[in-house]
Amino acid sequence: MKDIVIALPDEKELNLEHRIELTHQIVDAMEWVQKGLGVQIDIHKPQIGDKNWHVHILVTTRRFREDGTGLEIKLLT
Repeated sequence: MKDIVIALPDEKELNLEHRIELTHQIVDAMEWVQKGLGVQIDIHKPQIGDKNWHVHILVTTRRFREDGTGLEIKLLT
């Protein structure tokens, strides 16, 4: 798994729905799913006293077929 962390705008700029939409746009632009890679998105709200909204995008390093079986390992840079 590759873990990509991206900072997201705070609540003054975007609400949670828009953060989710923005994250999906980023994932779509990277075309990981279209290339057969699995993607998991985890949006984290700030800790108390912090303003660090961020998303972890976990991307598999193994491609998958439509039936769910794996293909060769793909290196992500």
